[in-house]
Amino acid sequence: MRFANATTGVTLNTDVYAHVLQDLTPGTQETVFGNGFLLTAEGLNVNNVRFDNTRVNVADNQTITTFTNATFQNMNPAANQLTINRTGGTHSFSQVQFLTTPNYSSSGYTAF
Repeated sequence: MRFANATTGVTLNTDVYAHVLQDLTPGTQETVFGNGFLLTAEGLNVNNVRFDNTRVNVADNQTITTFTNATFQNMNPAANQLTINRTGGTHSFSQVQFLTTPNYSSSGYTAF
């Protein structure tokens, strides 16, 4: 899934599966309006993306190049906002913000 529409963003109307989540306009913040749906990606190459009520699952099989300047906002506090499902490797994420405080009794920021 490639982002190239900074003006209106991308709206999900169902769960979406992508091999690689990729930002095509570096320096411009893209927004994914998830409506509570799940976005699963095998790989990541994103910088400056806002996930608005979009749950993100990172699966195996593709490379994680970068995941920088990501913001999670307007999330359901009972949902996992970011889930990492990888069998190995070391990956650094930087400047990731979670603007919705999770309900720790049922979920968290990251699940392994």
